Amino acid sequence: MVMVKIRCSSSILAFVLQGACRQSWSGSGDCVLLDFKNMFFALADSSGRSPNFSRDLLWHASEAVEKAALYSENTACGSTGRERVRRGIEAVFEGVLEKFYGSGSSTLSGLLLSGGAESDEAILVHTGDSSIILLDQSDGKARPLSKSNFWLAGKTLKMFQVETVRLPRGCRVLMASDGLMELLDRQANGRGCFLESLASEECDDSIVDALYTDALKRPGYDDAGLLLLKPGSVEAYPKKLIMGGRIFPTAVTPAGEPPAGDYRLREECDVRLLAL
Repeated sequence: MVMVKIRCSSSILAFVLQGACRQSWSGSGDCVLLDFKNMFFALADSSGRSPNFSRDLLWHASEAVEKAALYSENTACGSTGRERVRRGIEAVFEGVLEKFYGSGSSTLSGLLLSGGAESDEAILVHTGDSSIILLDQSDGKARPLSKSNFWLAGKTLKMFQVETVRLPRGCRVLMASDGLMELLDRQANGRGCFLESLASEECDDSIVDALYTDALKRPGYDDAGLLLLKPGSVEAYPKKLIMGGRIFPTAVTPAGEPPAGDYRLREECDVRLLAL
């Protein structure tokens, strides 16, 4: 089984796990992008027929966001300015979808922290049946930010959602593939209890660690990808990290990707060692 788990202080916890359906090769169609440079954090889940597609899609999306340089505009200049930036982001992602149209299929779900960690707003981009869920510690509730749909990158030229969302102070955001939801549904207390536990003020990462440990022993049928993000604690850094979305022979690590394992990124130098 291929598995990679990344922990960056208290701001980010992410993992990708290979599903039991992968019998003839080692890899994962689920992919996680941590783009500290552009404050773009995303997850993609491509089909078993083209597991590399999710990785190529996220990497190109990251490069397109950087090239557009939309965040040089003042996003705090009222609703008109914010809408101008939102439309610009929508155009960027439609360009990405056009480039990948007809070459595979994948979900694409992410947040752009356009105002930096101090902002209470982000731009949500989403298409497909992966999930983005707000974990609001002010009331202990888990609320979906994304809407499930079947508009997959590679099959559509329009993002299903590109919208500005408000993020309550101290909240967390969970991004999850459908394979991760499969793992949650088999937990003793079910998906809802797990999500509300993550939303509670007392929650720490142990609940995710327990899920990860259980999945290593009893993998789900599908690949699983998780990205747990605390937007108010994320700091910009001129590096990017991408994991998953790759086929490769067992025990061979592709250049530029962290090998299978459990990483704790405590300092900037740790991020530098793993980033592309």
